[in-house]
Amino acid sequence: MMRLLQLDDDFYYRSHFPIANLIRSGYILSKNIVSVGSSTKMMIHENSFLSRSFESQVLILSQLNNIHEFDKECLETYLELSKLFKKIKRPDKEAIVSLKKAESIARIYVKDWCKKMYNYVQKTCLTGLYETLPEESSEFYIAYNKLEDYHNKTIHTYIIDVLANKSIHENLNSNIWMFPLEFYTKEIAALEIDSSNTNATENNEHYLINVGYFPTFLSFSGNDLISIANSFHDKNAPFQLACEEWCNQCYKGGGRTYFNETVLPFLPKLASAFEDNDWVNYKLNTTELKFPNTLYVGEVSPIHVWNYYRKTSTNIEPEIDALIKEYTETGDKYTIPVFIFKDAINYTKLDSDAIDNMEAELLKIDETVDDLSPISQKKYFDIDDL
Repeated sequence: MMRLLQLDDDFYYRSHFPIANLIRSGYILSKNIVSVGSSTKMMIHENSFLSRSFESQVLILSQLNNIHEFDKECLETYLELSKLFKKIKRPDKEAIVSLKKAESIARIYVKDWCKKMYNYVQKTCLTGLYETLPEESSEFYIAYNKLEDYHNKTIHTYIIDVLANKSIHENLNSNIWMFPLEFYTKEIAALEIDSSNTNATENNEHYLINVGYFPTFLSFSGNDLISIANSFHDKNAPFQLACEEWCNQCYKGGGRTYFNETVLPFLPKLASAFEDNDWVNYKLNTTELKFPNTLYVGEVSPIHVWNYYRKTSTNIEPEIDALIKEYTETGDKYTIPVFIFKDAINYTKLDSDAIDNMEAELLKIDETVDDLSPISQKKYFDIDDL
């Protein structure tokens, strides 16, 4: 089955919208996605943080980069008293009272931090995806730059392994890679060709076709996405099967011939695939989040992909250089099939007021949230501190 993959790293405050858009759009198009990166950490941090002991929670917060010095001192005081208390066989009343006071202050801070974290995460458009999308067709992983940094192989992986097709079922060859606007550089834009010419890709090993308008599904709940994806699949299964085989051809040395003959004829209809969906039209007409994408479909060199992650990731330059050297020196010149969602708005360049206004609208999103487990994040919080 056609499967779409997105890999994000160094996830920061203003980049969550494009990544959330990739995950949502990818699921609708394929009902089968793999999402790897810091966005997964954002999705699961609620359970991850709350499953820890209170002392562990306090320790994590005391080590945050942006914590106020007074708050840090209060949290560290509780940790020190707790450690000493455990060594006392028969603590007196004064010791018990001192610990309880320090614990009370620490609990207030943890509770306040959790509420702020919860409020922040509600604005990312990532909430509800990990919990709602079917497990059998939606895979989420956390990616790390160094192999020794991750310990749970069921949800953690190594960035360079993903780039080298060495992880996640040991084979990524059935995936179309998804990218946001940032991937659409001048070098990539130069690959765009006229889709009206049925032979447009014949002499182009690497190419992009402008499919046209594609809706932004940021305001849709997880259950909405499932419903829309089912409807899209029922009407467009041949397109999905064609894309699956196109992927196979790309990784075997290039899929442009198959693309011309089988995939290209579907593209003019793709842009209008949602026009007859009453629920989609209703949601799009009742939200202020009307930021359409321009969808590009095509094949790029893996060097394009590797150089992109050279800029967005850290401490993996030697590994990427090795991948490029191996690809250049071998005769196996495979290509990577891509879907690029070029946003109408570059979210990374929005000012704070514009972001706040957009996020106020996002709070209307109808997602199921456990009120007993509020967890959120300050805008300046470094997600890597978790």
